[in-house]
Amino acid sequence: ELSTGVTAESDEFSVEETPEGDITFPDTFNENLGNTGEIVVNIDNYDGAVYVQFGDEDTTNYQTLLEVEDTSDSGNVTIEYDTTEVGASAFSLADSDDSLEHLSSTDGIDAPLEPDESYSLTAGIAANDTTVTDKTDGSSFYLGDRNGMSDLASATAPAGDDLDDTVVTATDEIANGDQLLGLIEAEDVFALLSEDDDADSLDSNDVNISVTEVDPGANAEPETWSIGEGDFTGDDIEIVETDEENGTVLFSLNSYDFLENDEAYELNVSLEEGNVLLSGDEDESVSTEFSLAQPELEL
Repeated sequence: ELSTGVTAESDEFSVEETPEGDITFPDTFNENLGNTGEIVVNIDNYDGAVYVQFGDEDTTNYQTLLEVEDTSDSGNVTIEYDTTEVGASAFSLADSDDSLEHLSSTDGIDAPLEPDESYSLTAGIAANDTTVTDKTDGSSFYLGDRNGMSDLASATAPAGDDLDDTVVTATDEIANGDQLLGLIEAEDVFALLSEDDDADSLDSNDVNISVTEVDPGANAEPETWSIGEGDFTGDDIEIVETDEENGTVLFSLNSYDFLENDEAYELNVSLEEGNVLLSGDEDESVSTEFSLAQPELEL
């Protein structure tokens, strides 16, 4: 007797099919140029590779093909999209326990992609070299235009205090010896500026911070100290905190012993020519004035 491996206990039986994977985007996505956006792919009842196509050469002249896998078994993969980049360097994972491989991108496209544009998203379980061929779902990513930096304020904290554990006070009068801080208000610089960036990192990204005399006196040009001219290097300036939710970036000037008490100075932050967020002859800067005061002696 030939054994089939199937045991029938009645005249009726049913065949249970292996469930097909459910691979979907939960929503559409959007982020402004200058920030890092998220693209979530829900992956249920499926253990293999999933292909995600960002963009479409026929409509936006750009597309990228990624292969992801939910190796963390969380039920989804979150792709982080750095809007200041294109190609492989633009995409990473929110969860390092998942896997991501960049398969292809359109050649000859400079970063960043054109803002104020919607880029299609396609998910599927099969692909050729450039395109998803077995589609399970579609969505879109809207890349919004920037609003830019809107304001800059000077601030301070007691000398030697850890800025994570102390009160930062916005003020235009800094006691000489206390911490000299700057607080940028901006909605869309958070893919460009990161905590622990120093003067050299800022310079490489065409971000300049400068201090200029307001009143140098008669017959004299105001003196300026800046990253761009090499006056600030390394940890002379550091990004202390980036708070995307509240739209602020806090930085510290760790070296300012060249400044004098009872003198006014202009603090300026600017995106310089060549910065990835600017095009053509655009410029972008914010500034504020502050002065140094002789610290009060405690008896």
